Amino acid sequence: MYYTPKIHFYPLGLYGSDTNITINNGSVPVRTLASLIEVAGDKGKVIDYLKFDIEGSEWKAIPEMAQSGILKKYVKQIAFESHTYYGGSVGHIYLNAVKNLQKSGFRKWHSHLNVENMYRPKDATRHYSYCQEMYYLNINFMKRNKLIHN
Repeated sequence: MYYTPKIHFYPLGLYGSDTNITINNGSVPVRTLASLIEVAGDKGKVIDYLKFDIEGSEWKAIPEMAQSGILKKYVKQIAFESHTYYGGSVGHIYLNAVKNLQKSGFRKWHSHLNVENMYRPKDATRHYSYCQEMYYLNINFMKRNKLIHN
């Protein structure tokens, strides 16, 4: 395993609350971004680039991050893989998360399909993707069209 004094791994996942979730018949501890920052000892520090791929849990984590105020005050850029599974009425959940990003000052500057996660429903003539890579920039850290450096 690669080791450096500046990189630390914690057996925790990102989620919308501090709890344990069941994955593959096992219990996994998950925490909010605020809790993860506190565990790492980085409370009050600005995050230049926050990237996560948490397999659908982004829709619970993003609203919590926005409501806590962490995104608006401490995160300059955010990138995540959005998982939009089809079936059921879940569009309002996705829309709520995106609205929370916008209210926190984030603007989408790029997105693209993740072509590694393509599927084709029975009797369909084309493939679809469950995932998109999303990239947002926090305009609260911009001054006269320039990114503010700390």
